Amino acid sequence: MVTSTSEAQAATFDLSFTGNSTSITGTGTVTIDDVLLIPNQAFFGLTGITAFQATLTNLPTVPNSTTFSLADVSAFIIFTDSNASITDFNLASASNAGGFSAIGVDPFTFALQDQVGTLDTVTIGITPAATSVPEPDFLTMLGAVTVMGFGTAFKRKLAQKKQNKA
Repeated sequence: MVTSTSEAQAATFDLSFTGNSTSITGTGTVTIDDVLLIPNQAFFGLTGITAFQATLTNLPTVPNSTTFSLADVSAFIIFTDSNASITDFNLASASNAGGFSAIGVDPFTFALQDQVGTLDTVTIGITPAATSVPEPDFLTMLGAVTVMGFGTAFKRKLAQKKQNKA
């Protein structure tokens, strides 16, 4: 018996970060299981978040950059609209080994802190990541063409038999 495994469907979003009072910028990605993206819902937690990475740069302290991974995050808050598109995304809280923490303020923003105090309020921008559509491999295409050829030949042979009977 052959069993097939299918990958969990997920939506990946590119994140961009812009600080309000300093030159903090950054990029990141978050991958969310599609089962969470249902219309008009709010989701809180980590279940279904399969990947998260955020790097902030131009920090007004040393080190001048820091990275957060999924292991650093305690929770996310995600809101969807009637089309199941993300309208608000909030990093509830995160803390990394570099001594930086991020605490959610409002959807799309969080306060980035170090051991001394608040550095900045950072705005999160979200755009769906480009996804590639898998192309059929050569053997799949060859098999499809072969089946079409046999189908056409069989149909012709069947039509010829009917014609000979008449």
